[in-house]
Amino acid sequence: MQRLKPKPPQKTAKKSQYRPDYRAVGWALRTFRLDAELTQTDLAQRLGRSQNYVSQAETGLKRLDGLQLLDWAHACGHTLKDFGGAVEDRLRSPGHAEDVAGAAKGAAKKASEKRVSQRTPS
Repeated sequence: MQRLKPKPPQKTAKKSQYRPDYRAVGWALRTFRLDAELTQTDLAQRLGRSQNYVSQAETGLKRLDGLQLLDWAHACGHTLKDFGGAVEDRLRSPGHAEDVAGAAKGAAKKASEKRVSQRTPS
């Protein structure tokens, strides 16, 4: 009996949190919080979460689902529609393009430094 050939690996889409445009989501989360004059700790208390949760959401380390975004917006005195509009506005702004380009350069530099450190004997 012949063995079947293994299937070639399938390419999967990147998680949205790894796309450069996801930085606009973190920017909007932080902007809403600051406009409401809340510290990360204040917002965490309103959400029933930890300060670390707020920090991770703002920096893109934590993905939020639709209901979590709704809770965040309401805790900051906004609607989910306001949040979506803020993200779209940020994506269209010239500052966002510079932010994404800077992030790409930073990621490339980190990758280059990692390759060099792996080749250098300790």
